[in-house]
Amino acid sequence: MARLVHRDFSMNVANFGDVVNTRRPSSFTMKRKTDSDDVVSQDAVATNVQVPLDQHMYVTFTIKDGEASKSFQELVDMYLTPAAQTIAGSVDRILLGQAPQFLDNTVGSLDEMSSTTAKTYLLQANEKMNTNKAYKAGRNMVLSPASETHFLGTDLFVKANERGDGGTALENADLGYVYGFKTYMD
Repeated sequence: MARLVHRDFSMNVANFGDVVNTRRPSSFTMKRKTDSDDVVSQDAVATNVQVPLDQHMYVTFTIKDGEASKSFQELVDMYLTPAAQTIAGSVDRILLGQAPQFLDNTVGSLDEMSSTTAKTYLLQANEKMNTNKAYKAGRNMVLSPASETHFLGTDLFVKANERGDGGTALENADLGYVYGFKTYMD
């Protein structure tokens, strides 16, 4: 999830407890004019979005000298990957926990999703994004394991010859781009 979050302010130096400020640009209004009309300028304004740095996660482990000296494996390397995966999973849960603030923009019903309704839900999500004027470029959809199973049960996701990706999405166990969404499973 961390790769999918807007991070244009990530180069700012900040500490735990600080609030990082980013912006959400407002929209403009198109005007018409003739050759003799004056141009009316609009202010370029943005809404400030505060992001508190109030999450601090870590994983720590101890490898005792006796264990390390008796092991044929490099124990740090053996334990480092699961430790990093634990932190990555925690970041995912925190970011996905932000979903309730967007409940006004939901479509379908996940508890009623099936392979039969998956395509309809995807089309409804696309329509909702269009209605909300979300940019077409950069749209992502993150699926639960059950949702991914339902989506994979449709011809839309498995007919590689009709997808136009040469079959690479299925070969890599990635749903790829479907109806303008880059899809992921988390």
